[in-house]
Amino acid sequence: MLSDLQAALRTGLLGRDDAEARAAVANGDGLAPDARIEIYRNNVFQSLVGVLAAAYPTVANVLGEAAFRTVAAAFIKSRPPRQPQLSAYGGELPEFLAALGATRHPYLPDLARLEWARNECYFAADAAPLDLGLLGAVPPERTPLLRLSLHPAVRLLGSRHDLVAIWRERLGGGGRAQDAGGEGDHYILISRTGLEVQMTELSAGAFTLALGLKLGLTLGRAAHAATLSEPAFALEASLARLLSHSTFTSFVLSDPAEEVRS
Repeated sequence: MLSDLQAALRTGLLGRDDAEARAAVANGDGLAPDARIEIYRNNVFQSLVGVLAAAYPTVANVLGEAAFRTVAAAFIKSRPPRQPQLSAYGGELPEFLAALGATRHPYLPDLARLEWARNECYFAADAAPLDLGLLGAVPPERTPLLRLSLHPAVRLLGSRHDLVAIWRERLGGGGRAQDAGGEGDHYILISRTGLEVQMTELSAGAFTLALGLKLGLTLGRAAHAATLSEPAFALEASLARLLSHSTFTSFVLSDPAEEVRS
């Protein structure tokens, strides 16, 4: 069966069972199976390392080419692609880096999370932003009952490190990125305008507001949670900041009775 042949070849190319792969390629132009497998394996690994480098350019910059290739090869062997879509490959690298333990760059797993969030944002489905005219027509007394739907490209990320500064420095070919872990928490909104991925730093309250809305809370309940995370939280300013980045696509008004019961 063709599917069995493909499975055997895939297993062998990713370094798990050369015997099966040899059997899969033991015909053709007379080239020894081991040599043929090595050619195929090298091509596969080169391609997948390239995919990871494209998704994680600043991680590759921080590690350096040789170290990144070593890490990428280990990642590919332990977590090979599971679906035929290269843009979806590599999402487990942040956790893989975290599992490697402490390094000279403690921000590295979070930096990888930022880059994967950017990658997901870029390839996410498109959707029209929320019509602000419709939102403005909601009576003020009912605005706490709003449930806002986030744009499919939006991602939210918190970290103890100043990831945006590190990302910008490394992407620009800067020298040593500093660990900002002692400077407090950082909150990032990743969004997209056209084909351009943008990163916006949020206050703790605005981040909590967006996260609450993402989880399905009403605006009133999300705003209450935001106030707990940031006593000086300003709802109107925070909501306006989120709206300016096309964070939402639609809204519904929940039933007041249902809100009281919950």
